[in-house]
Amino acid sequence: MDDLLGMPVMVHPQLTQDPFMMRGQAGTVIGADLHSDTIFVAFGNKGAGRYQSDALLVLKPHNELYKELLVKVKQLEVADFKNLLRLSMYQSTGSPRQVMESMAALKDSPQALEFATRPLSEMLELDYGADLQQGNRIGLGR
Repeated sequence: MDDLLGMPVMVHPQLTQDPFMMRGQAGTVIGADLHSDTIFVAFGNKGAGRYQSDALLVLKPHNELYKELLVKVKQLEVADFKNLLRLSMYQSTGSPRQVMESMAALKDSPQALEFATRPLSEMLELDYGADLQQGNRIGLGR
């Protein structure tokens, strides 16, 4: 469950209601209450916000992204392919800052963003199903 902390996320660019005004911004998970589906996200010096998991996007795992890039290379624009390949390389060997910057750059291309990300709620269902049922919390409030 601790692997959620520090995870780079992006507030969905098409989020209709965003009281924290961070639509399309990349941030870092600083805590979560899985029982209430509340994820706390820090946006560097821009502050922090509280979101439901379906309002946040996370990167696909490096191996999955890289394999899809190789298979679907002809379906992507050249610029998108380069950005996605760079992101994949940073996921593998780069710094957290490089990953965050590459993720933030995806918001300018809806196709690349859709290709490289999935809703956090989908990832939580896959990885934290048992914890969600038990009402576990991580990060804040421990």
